[in-house]
Amino acid sequence: MNIRLCTKEELPLILKMSEVFATEGCCNGIVPDTMDDLLENEIYVAEEAGEILGYAYGSAETASRKRWFILPGTKNFYVEVIYVKPEHRSREVGRKLYKRLENRAKELGCGTMEVIAVSKSYQKLLHFYIDELGLEFFTAHLMKKI
Repeated sequence: MNIRLCTKEELPLILKMSEVFATEGCCNGIVPDTMDDLLENEIYVAEEAGEILGYAYGSAETASRKRWFILPGTKNFYVEVIYVKPEHRSREVGRKLYKRLENRAKELGCGTMEVIAVSKSYQKLLHFYIDELGLEFFTAHLMKKI
């Protein structure tokens, strides 16, 4: 499996994957990416035997004001999306995509990474991010439709 930057020619495929992600029912409230979202970011893809298995992107920013855990002037990397096609999950694809983003954050001089992850299976989500990737649990963002 190869993790690499997405080409402009592949962006329509990534857009289609985003639409599938928004409708597959694994998460609440997923909004599909737009072409502008994709054009504004470095998109990394996981590829194997010519097939794109998943994609990920995020962005670095320097905090201009204090946030819960970030002081002004701290450079933070925000993971926007990690998506893996259902048939390729539990094959290290998501882990490799995350690690590529983490390496990119280090290259950009970021001191922290932030992930807001969504899943109806929160136990698996927490296991993946905390137990497998070493992130720390910081907060829970809960929602109820009323």
